[in-house]
Amino acid sequence: MKKKLKKITDKTVQDLLQNEIILPSSYFESFDKNAKAIKVEISDDEFEQEVSTVLVEELKQINKYMEKTIKNMDNLSKATKEAQEAIKNKDESKLNSINLSLTTMKNELDSLKDLVYLDELTNVYNRKWVYNHAVKDDGTFGYSGTLLFIDINDFNYIVDKYGNLIADNVVIYITKFLSSKLKKEKLQMYLFFPIPLVLLMGKKIK
Repeated sequence: MKKKLKKITDKTVQDLLQNEIILPSSYFESFDKNAKAIKVEISDDEFEQEVSTVLVEELKQINKYMEKTIKNMDNLSKATKEAQEAIKNKDESKLNSINLSLTTMKNELDSLKDLVYLDELTNVYNRKWVYNHAVKDDGTFGYSGTLLFIDINDFNYIVDKYGNLIADNVVIYITKFLSSKLKKEKLQMYLFFPIPLVLLMGKKIK
């Protein structure tokens, strides 16, 4: 159900993205239309129960993120205090040990960022990354370059005819193919948004 909800949400956002104002009624109407397109009936009890299960799982995941973040913050605070004392005492051995701890913390934070910003299916950037890194505070895009939208014809037909596993593998294959080709061309690129895939080739605006 989580995968279906993500697909419905992605399509709904695409439908409403150009609207200057998005009312709750507009979002619900588009969400309902896109749900029916993949044969999900949002008005029945089974759907509500499945959504509740997804929300519980999401909350558990958020709590896990928070626990890791707080733990790393506590460790950083401790390491900072110890580093100040080591510098004061000119304790190089202690500083080396702290540096190792900081490296470990950095790796843990990078892993945490990957969980938040990478799509679990394709391992490319998701919408959260776009909102937090690609779009500036004034709403403009923070990159100069070429933006391509790559849609898959009859994707819903592939899902209905061959199942989600085959459809997912199609997306993974296309993602890997594009990544490989662009790396060979030595192009700086960012690939995100499964279905449609959105490809940004360019440099970040400083």
